[in-house]
Amino acid sequence: MNQSAVPNQYPPRTYLLIDDLHVERQEGVEPVLCHPVKEPGPVLRPEKPWEGSSVNLNSGFLYDEEEETFKLWYSAHDPDAYPDLRSPHRAAYAISADCRNWERPNLGLTEWGGNTDNNLTRIPPIGGGTLLGGIIKDHREADPAKRYKAMDVSRRLKRAEEPD
Repeated sequence: MNQSAVPNQYPPRTYLLIDDLHVERQEGVEPVLCHPVKEPGPVLRPEKPWEGSSVNLNSGFLYDEEEETFKLWYSAHDPDAYPDLRSPHRAAYAISADCRNWERPNLGLTEWGGNTDNNLTRIPPIGGGTLLGGIIKDHREADPAKRYKAMDVSRRLKRAEEPD
């Protein structure tokens, strides 16, 4: 491999070697299939009133190497909470150091229940249940409010317009 693993580094520099893309040489090695370990339950459950009856993890996810933090933009589902929207979903944001324990930082961006003390983003619902197909952090963007970019289900690039 071009990069070797660093002990105690998280996330570890490991690769899913389906092909030889990251393999420089193959001497004295053989492929080994590791068996996944299933978590005993969901790692993110609806806990806040604005999350409604379920949370869907089909939105944006990334590991921010600069902040050493996993970031998740997820879909909070409550069909009765948003009658003015075309979708019963709202985008919310969570962070984690280990992908098992998630914090919901107060973003102060979107009003819900008469205040902005929540982790709801300003990303508008697109419809069909999926908010975003993926989010990237554009390190070349000078404006922190435009650093995160999102791809919606119609495959159009949009700015998430969320500050760092």
